[in-house]
Amino acid sequence: MTQGTGVLRTAASLAETQTVAEGIAARSFVGHDARAGELQNLTAVAVALVGAATSRRESRGAHSRADYPDPSASFRYRQVLTLVTVVTLARRGPHGSASQP
Repeated sequence: MTQGTGVLRTAASLAETQTVAEGIAARSFVGHDARAGELQNLTAVAVALVGAATSRRESRGAHSRADYPDPSASFRYRQVLTLVTVVTLARRGPHGSASQP
């Protein structure tokens, strides 16, 4: 997460991190103990964070996109995303095109 979605990120680093997080999430539903539940929670947050970062194609404050170095007026609002929306955005890929379901 720190490497791919840190303060300096790109579409490629976000896509790679999304793939890793989704892979971990797919395996985290094994077991029903506290450790499995914690891993499920952590991967849900990771997928949501990467999805939100992917959808914001700009640099603002300390969060910089190397591929979008300037702030964008279209993102001058509070962005609220649901987990379903984030997963949908993540599946579209870093450039908005459809990727694997």
